[in-house]
Amino acid sequence: MSVSDPTPERPLFDWYIQNYHRSNSDSTRTKARTVGKLFKRFTNEKGLNPESVDEEVAFEFIEMLVEKYSADYQHQAVGEVSRFYSYCLNKGVEGFEGNPFESVLLDHDPLDEIRGRDPHMLTVDQMSDYFASLDNPRFCTPALTMAKTTRRVGEVINLDLADVNLAHPACNWDVHQKIRHRDDYIYFGPEAEKGEEYRGEVRHCSSKTKCCRVVPVDNELKQALLWYLAIRPGTADPYSPLFKAAQHSSKRLNKEYLTDKIKEHSKNLGYYYGPNDEDNVVSHYFRHWATTRLRERTTGDTGLVDYIRGDTGSDMKDQYTHWSEEKERAYLDIVPKFFD
Repeated sequence: MSVSDPTPERPLFDWYIQNYHRSNSDSTRTKARTVGKLFKRFTNEKGLNPESVDEEVAFEFIEMLVEKYSADYQHQAVGEVSRFYSYCLNKGVEGFEGNPFESVLLDHDPLDEIRGRDPHMLTVDQMSDYFASLDNPRFCTPALTMAKTTRRVGEVINLDLADVNLAHPACNWDVHQKIRHRDDYIYFGPEAEKGEEYRGEVRHCSSKTKCCRVVPVDNELKQALLWYLAIRPGTADPYSPLFKAAQHSSKRLNKEYLTDKIKEHSKNLGYYYGPNDEDNVVSHYFRHWATTRLRERTTGDTGLVDYIRGDTGSDMKDQYTHWSEEKERAYLDIVPKFFD
């Protein structure tokens, strides 16, 4: 165990949050602390410490959640506590011999079903109008990247020049080894973490992905990237930000600034209905929209879309260990077109 071991002054759950969630957002850590307080109160009432919780007690905690809380919170709380046990086991914390929540969930399905997000999906024509009227390449190109690739805003913001390989005479920088032999490809990886240095720069948001993905660039996205690169400031340093903060800035485009610009554009077009409305066209909407449109056009090959999204299910991993020209053609056949 490391120098950051739990102490009486820093209880186990606080230690877990500080270490496991160190690169996540303040809101994520706050939610984890709320779950920790609830779990601590529950175990204290029973006179137990976390190491003493068995499957029976874990099931009682789950039953309490089902009785008192929404389905969303049930899944959030059980997921957090289960991760806590797995983390303690992985770090060799004394007294932890198993994950009682994982064992319970293997044999039971006691949690209420989450309704989940079900946003209204704009048509391709509506989305075409959306992008056609977003006439600033500094905002249009990253938004278009999300809508073509299903990737999160943090992943797009964290792209460097090295993560993009375009077959064009002006694009002659060194690229990531995963795409060095692949013209017109983008590399998305898990390396960028909030608050940690990567490629000589402390990142201000996390990519929030656990795996590496190489994704083809179709002709529309390629033209948009070239359009943006024509006004991008600075040199072609491969480890410099792809998307810059301003026309005369060397700094990386800020996630919140891009999010605000997309929200502002959506409001102008009538696609923003109020805070927390799932129909709002905001930066994360593009991930849901692209996933829906890609899956609509697949012919039973769900693994292709799961791969592009960065999902890590075992069925997908078995099928998509290696990217191929056949999969490239399949993706380029189904990727949404906005400017044809």
